[in-house]
Amino acid sequence: MKKISWLAYEVALVYLIVAGLWVSFSDRLLGAAISDHHKLIRLNILVDLLTVIITAGLLLWYLRRSLQRLESEMKERQQVEASLRESEEQLRNLFNHASVGILLLSEAGQIVDVNEAFARAHGYRREEVLRMRMEDIDTPDTYRQFA
Repeated sequence: MKKISWLAYEVALVYLIVAGLWVSFSDRLLGAAISDHHKLIRLNILVDLLTVIITAGLLLWYLRRSLQRLESEMKERQQVEASLRESEEQLRNLFNHASVGILLLSEAGQIVDVNEAFARAHGYRREEVLRMRMEDIDTPDTYRQFA
């Protein structure tokens, strides 16, 4: 969402610069080249219309380019997220269906997750192990090795 917000500012800035320069220089050039007041007014109207057409074209080009870039980034992000979900699912399946017990501990030594094989090997149900502390499961010597 931030990119879209910044895109609006970029477009406004580009428009401000291009239109400001165009109006400033075209008025000076016309004023220096034409002395007939009625011709100058008609040419100023023509130049103003030309300014609108040119800046509209530039804005269209810039917006399309920016939106294409944004769309490409969004597609890439969706692909990465899909790949990550698939990888997480594979890892979860491996964890859940492993024939060996797997125990995940936090850095503080708290039990984060266990698979069914670990719970069975220690004589508990998985839900019971998840409510326990590591020292409740193993001997104090084993607990000190992991904590």
